[in-house]
Amino acid sequence: MSFRIILGDISPEYKLFGNTLVATGRPPIAVNRVSVLDYEEISHCTDYGLSWLRTLPALAFGLLCFSLVGAISFAAIAGLKVRQFYTFRITVRYYGSFIAVADKTTYKDFLQAYLDSDESA
Repeated sequence: MSFRIILGDISPEYKLFGNTLVATGRPPIAVNRVSVLDYEEISHCTDYGLSWLRTLPALAFGLLCFSLVGAISFAAIAGLKVRQFYTFRITVRYYGSFIAVADKTTYKDFLQAYLDSDESA
């Protein structure tokens, strides 16, 4: 799970470890749940793609069991990959605001960590 910073003056790559965002680039900082002052969801989009790791075995299986057209159809359905991405603004203490993109799972984990910090405060 990772965040990708698309606008801002801090490191573009972060990983989420529990409740802490850790930069994998420069500067090497950790943004914990106490440091996140505010967030705002800007937009979300759905990305459709094809996973070759699922498509090729499905195509081989389809060729054994179906005709060529059936195998291609089966492989296309089995290899379809749907991912949801969220774009949001985060305000971080000492670093200001930046805009990030995260997948659905990472965004939910971030929200859970942020809401947990609000309840404990």
